[in-house]
Amino acid sequence: MPVGQWATAGKKCPHCGVVWGFENFGGTSTPLHSPADARKTEVSELTHRRALARDSVEAKDADVRLTRIAFEAKDADVRSEAIHSLTDQVLLAQIAAREENAGARRAAVSGLTDQTLLARIAVADKSGAVRSAAVRNVTDPTLLARIAVEDEESFVRSVAVEKLTDQTLLARIAVDDENDYVRRAAVDRLTIQKDLSTVAVEDTDQTVLARIALETKNQQIAVAAVNKLTDQTLLARIAIEADYWSGGKDAAEKVTDPMLLARIALETKKWQIGVAAVNKLTDQSLLASIAIEAGYKIPYDGNRDFVKGGLGSLACEKVTEQALLRKISLETTDEHARGVAVGKLTDQILLARMVLEDKTNYARTSYPCYAESVCCAAVRQLTDQTLLARIAVEHTHALVRESAVEKLTDKKLLAKIAAADNGNVRRAATSRLTSIR
Repeated sequence: MPVGQWATAGKKCPHCGVVWGFENFGGTSTPLHSPADARKTEVSELTHRRALARDSVEAKDADVRLTRIAFEAKDADVRSEAIHSLTDQVLLAQIAAREENAGARRAAVSGLTDQTLLARIAVADKSGAVRSAAVRNVTDPTLLARIAVEDEESFVRSVAVEKLTDQTLLARIAVDDENDYVRRAAVDRLTIQKDLSTVAVEDTDQTVLARIALETKNQQIAVAAVNKLTDQTLLARIAIEADYWSGGKDAAEKVTDPMLLARIALETKKWQIGVAAVNKLTDQSLLASIAIEAGYKIPYDGNRDFVKGGLGSLACEKVTEQALLRKISLETTDEHARGVAVGKLTDQILLARMVLEDKTNYARTSYPCYAESVCCAAVRQLTDQTLLARIAVEHTHALVRESAVEKLTDKKLLAKIAAADNGNVRRAATSRLTSIR
């Protein structure tokens, strides 16, 4: 619709250059029935007429008119439309050599089959779009390899890569190319062939894939490489060395060997990958080893939220054997794991010994208050009144004495503590006396 009563459809606005009646079309407006549109319609009709021609004369006439348009039309889009309909290799070669417009040259090149001419265009044409059209028709693997590595345009390199079969070269491109799409195209072309004449490397194809996963800077490429890996040792190496989102998590999830899973949990620097490894483990001895050796680290999860505890305590949660829990409680330096182990112990003598005799419990941790809570956890597991009485009287930390008092049943001892001790311990003894009367 016209924009005003004085506007006439088809004329330009003096302010913005929009042709009235075509305000909703972006860019430079062109009337719907422009000369270029008419010529494009003519090309379409001629192409259709040639396809339906009943005799050679009619088809030849259509060819002649299409050729004239391809060479003489002023509008490059019209020429391109006509060129797409041509099949004469001589004419297409002439257009590819003489045409100044890149779109029209590309139309001509896309129909060429002459490998010598295509090779020259694929390397020398100044337009990347034209070179990519030529590369699509090139069959020489040596030339394709050269273009895949040397062309300055990433989309031209990716077209060449999509036609490569050289596994060694593909692996190098997947690692070294600066463009994500080219690297991805190379990974997609890696077929994991076992024929060493094709994979001309000293290492196996699995090693090549592992190198890609570890060296590429693109997460999607790393994950794609990991997804093709089956070698357990290489998967473990990636899980240990790679980032969480760059194949590390996926590699850990593909590992099934318990020893390798334990190694991942102990050696990875990424807490989430360690968690993935521990979650897959069921071997009690290996879980106990992780609980003892992992130590306590303060990690962050994927959302950057503070994470309480560590892999040691997570592994300890999965341990059920009393002998291993005792070993963890005595040997680990991770007080969180120690607390979990103590909370699952039932051996009364061992629990009391941990509370009364472990003098290194506080000195060896950066968190003395947590060591104290470990002792409290041990007290909560105790049921022996003699042992509880001894702790309530002898322990040096008030919080531990308070925990023992809360489980005592000896009224005389409670009354003595209520009169002699101070603070929270005295109040706990008084409260306990009241509750058992």
